[in-house]
Amino acid sequence: MAAVGLSRTTTRLLNSRLPVIVVCGATGTGKSKLALELAVKYGGEIISADSMQIYQGLDIITNKVTLEERQLVPHHLIDCASPLTRWTVVDFQRKSLAVIDDLLVNGRVPVIVGGTHYYIESLLWKVLLDGDHKSSRDQTTTLLYERDEQLRRQRPPARLHQLLRKVDPVMADTIHPNNRRKIFRSLQAWQQHGRPHSELLRSQRDSEGGSTLGGPLRYDADRTLIFWVQCQQEVLDRRLDARVDDMMSRGLVAELAHFHHLYNERRLQDEIKEADYTIGIFQSIGLKEFHEFLVLPSSEQTTQTGRRLLDQGVEALKSRTRRYARKQTKWIVKRFLEQPDRQVPPVYGLDATDVTEWNEKIRDVAFRIVDSFGSGQGPTGDGSECRPKPLAVAETSTREEQTSFHCPLCEKVTVGQRQWQEHLGSNRHRKLVKRAAANGDGLDQQSKPRRRQPRSANPAAKTDRADGKDETNAGGSQEAALTSAQAAQEEQQQQQPQLPPLQIDRQTS
Repeated sequence: MAAVGLSRTTTRLLNSRLPVIVVCGATGTGKSKLALELAVKYGGEIISADSMQIYQGLDIITNKVTLEERQLVPHHLIDCASPLTRWTVVDFQRKSLAVIDDLLVNGRVPVIVGGTHYYIESLLWKVLLDGDHKSSRDQTTTLLYERDEQLRRQRPPARLHQLLRKVDPVMADTIHPNNRRKIFRSLQAWQQHGRPHSELLRSQRDSEGGSTLGGPLRYDADRTLIFWVQCQQEVLDRRLDARVDDMMSRGLVAELAHFHHLYNERRLQDEIKEADYTIGIFQSIGLKEFHEFLVLPSSEQTTQTGRRLLDQGVEALKSRTRRYARKQTKWIVKRFLEQPDRQVPPVYGLDATDVTEWNEKIRDVAFRIVDSFGSGQGPTGDGSECRPKPLAVAETSTREEQTSFHCPLCEKVTVGQRQWQEHLGSNRHRKLVKRAAANGDGLDQQSKPRRRQPRSANPAAKTDRADGKDETNAGGSQEAALTSAQAAQEEQQQQQPQLPPLQIDRQTS
């Protein structure tokens, strides 16, 4: 479909050196709007990098673009999978790379947009999945999920972790014993490739252009543009709350109830006892939050109890959406701007806090950057008085070495120095230290951490919390134990990540 308003000059310039455009950012910032404007102006097509919009149905809760918007330019990777099946990043990568290659060959600009940033990473960098996307979908899905799903669910994570330690002790030392998902992922990598997961990651890191996070860029940095749509957190919080209210007015509850009914029919047919919110579209924000309301008989949903559960679901949805937006922002900062050894294309921050200034602060600035790219100046070259500078990348990494520590007194395992220091400062550990000292056991609070096993450095994994949940590492004191109050304060601060300063030249062309 021909783009509306595409000038001959722009077409000629872009076709000589087509860019790969990426639009990322937290949910609610306006990513889809900018992506649509870019695709329309430059004759592009949109690849959706959203792990929930892949599935058919639940258009309101997943916030899909409208059918009218999809008619303006072609959209890919939306509504392409049954909600009762599981799609993986492997499937997404394989499908998306084929689309991107086809677009570039035919002189079309690929515009990748979405908030599932590890999906975007799988396209921009040559990561471990590269060996998988060439396989057929049936083989990949069978290997990664269907064949082993029963084993994964039946075996406790501690036993899976023991198995991982036998086949890949280096990787086992970076994953908490309770983190079933990460453990199983490493076991699958070993099963599929016949090599330890840690060895595969090390090979990527040591390859030309590789880094601690994986392999080199798939597309040259000077032909890739990343636009990061930003918004002040307080403003974004209010915007997200209002979006939930708008979803409710558009029929969110009816949409969830209909989907829940269809799922229960399928669940009963398959003799599944409990709802599983860890597969497919059931991971989408909204289903779990309204579960207690949805399982009520219809006659009880209008009672006082029903209204209370509905209100609780709305508040839970708002809260989880706000937390998710913070998580997305932290991901961009950590993976794109705080990895000095990684090849990262230029990242341009665009301030979408004031939507009344959208055209001048977002759309027009993005257009000027793409135009300068098409003119041969490149995204980082000199000579354009109206192009903002890309955001700076940190000169040193904030990633800490991932090592497991075992506290014999508390019988607790932590991963990473930060979590270990938090444990040393916890009330429970302090009480047990005092009790042990009173009993003459000779333990003191500042005893040296006991590493579970010496290992070579492998910073390819994120820090795992003591409870097994993922947490992006933001460093921490390695000199003294944190008190519980300090740990809580630090966690609160992490919930409000600071955006890098926007460096936008406001001169006009």
